[in-house]
Amino acid sequence: MIGNWEINGLDEADLHYVLAEANADAACRLSQDMLNGTYQSTWSHAKVLMSLVHHSVELFIKYALARAGQQVPRHHYIRELHQLYVSAYNGQEFAFEPPFIVQFMEHSVDQTRQAILAEKNDRNQTDQMLRYHADRNGSPWKNIIKKVWEADPLLCPKCQKEMRIVALIDEREVIERILRHLGLWQQGVRVIPGPDPPGDWVIEPCLDETLPDYDTDPDLIYANA
Repeated sequence: MIGNWEINGLDEADLHYVLAEANADAACRLSQDMLNGTYQSTWSHAKVLMSLVHHSVELFIKYALARAGQQVPRHHYIRELHQLYVSAYNGQEFAFEPPFIVQFMEHSVDQTRQAILAEKNDRNQTDQMLRYHADRNGSPWKNIIKKVWEADPLLCPKCQKEMRIVALIDEREVIERILRHLGLWQQGVRVIPGPDPPGDWVIEPCLDETLPDYDTDPDLIYANA
């Protein structure tokens, strides 16, 4: 029987940790199931999977902050959480680059500063993008692409009117046939591999060690944060 009595006595850091581990484990299993064909390969299913990954990263950083004695924010904003993490753990051995931090490509310094400021005004946006198909105003999340790339992916380059998606083609052979017909297909550049490095290869076993098992339930305090 599973019950929330399993988390009795755990401090805030441990609660963050076990839920981070649970989300990561679920994401790994679903990813493998998707590769094996036992989990549907759809946009909606992928969003659920990535939401688990996002929540795992968020909770791991919050675990680290709590373990360092820092006050843990109640938002889901990975960029700011990572900045707090870097301040608490400034050694190179603790450095890592978490996903879900938007990189503003081809922006000037001032444009990047303004974009990050706008992003900070809606800290939970990325988290909500992975949970829902539209924002709180009912607008599709394609607007995020417009903010980052300053381009509307559904805007017709000829008439400047909004286009409508009528079909989704995800089969490589079909895509290649269409693009070849339009003269838009380009084969990748073949890279000739260089010589092998000197010396013998060393193959080390990868032990399937799990993270410490704290036997706890999810902490639901962040469900409506």
